[in-house]
Amino acid sequence: MYTDDAGAIRPNPLYRGALKFSGAPYQFTSRGPHDGVNDIKIPEWLELPRLVDDALNETDAVGFSYTLENPHNAVHNWTGGNTGTMSDPRYAAYDPIFWFHHANVDRILFEWQAAHRDLSPPDEYMNHPLAPFQVRVSDVWDISKIGYDYVAELRQQLNLGSRVKVSAFLAAPTGSQTPIATFDLTKVEDEFARAELRLEGVEHPTESFTIRVFINQPGADVNTLTIGNPNFAGSFTFFGHHECLGEEGHCDPTLESRGKFDIRAPHHLTPMQMRLRVTPAIKAARSTGKVALITFVPVDAEGNAMADPVLKVEAISLITR
Repeated sequence: MYTDDAGAIRPNPLYRGALKFSGAPYQFTSRGPHDGVNDIKIPEWLELPRLVDDALNETDAVGFSYTLENPHNAVHNWTGGNTGTMSDPRYAAYDPIFWFHHANVDRILFEWQAAHRDLSPPDEYMNHPLAPFQVRVSDVWDISKIGYDYVAELRQQLNLGSRVKVSAFLAAPTGSQTPIATFDLTKVEDEFARAELRLEGVEHPTESFTIRVFINQPGADVNTLTIGNPNFAGSFTFFGHHECLGEEGHCDPTLESRGKFDIRAPHHLTPMQMRLRVTPAIKAARSTGKVALITFVPVDAEGNAMADPVLKVEAISLITR
C-alpha cells in the first residue's frame, strides 16, 4: 500500500508527499531502502511488538509516554533510514505514512487508557501544554469528547487444527450435548457493547440444518427452551448444497492463498466464516461467572434432533468489543 510508486491508474498518493514550501531541499519525501520486516540488518525492527507491549504494561501515564517513545522513534528512523525524510523531523510530516504512524500511536494510547481506567494521571501531566497548539493534555485526553473513538476488541479462539467435524464434540447418541468450547470471561471487561461467536473456516455442508447455541447450559438438548431462556444465545443455520451437479472437480474448492485485493470471485464452496451475535447471553454469563461454556444442539429444518450433522470447522472464536 505504501511502497508501490504507481497505482493502477495514477501515482500512488501514499508513496510520497510533495514538499511545497520555500527553501525545501527536495521536491518529494523519500524513505530508506529497506526490505520490510525481513531486513535482518536491523533486528530492532522485529522488537517493535515487544516494545509496544512494554509501554502498555506501564502502570502510570508518565511511564507509558516515556516507554512508548522508543518504538515511536524506531518507526521514524527505520522508515526514513539514513537519507529519507521520515527520520528527519523537519520534513517527516510531509510523508503520508507519518499520519498513519501517529494515528497508530494514538490508538495504542487508547488501549493503555482502556486497560488502566482506574488510574488518574498527575495534574502536572494533565496540565502539560502541547506546543505549538493552544491546548493541554487534559483537553485531548478523552478522545470521545473530541469526536472519534476506537473499537477495543478481545478475541479468544479455540483452534481445532485442520477442519474437523463438529459432531466429534457432540454426545449425539444420548440426545444431550456436552460443551463444545470454553472461553475465559475474566479476560472480558465488565462493560462491553457487543459479543460475537464465530465459526472460522466452515466447509459448506451438503445437508441443511440448524445449530442452536446455549451458553452455560451443559446438557441442553432439542427439548431445551429457547424463548425466555437467558442461556439461549441464538442459532447458526446452514443451507446445504446437497449433491454436486457439475463436472468432476466442480465442487472442490481450491484452497490456495490469494492476495488481499484479489477481486476475482472465490470458489462458491470456499470455506467461510459464520457469525452470531451473542451479546445478552455473554453479558449474563459474565455477570454470574468466570467462564462461558458453549453448547451446540443440532436440529433439522423441522426442529428434530440430528444424530450426526456433517459440519467441519477450523476454529471457534468469541469476540467482545
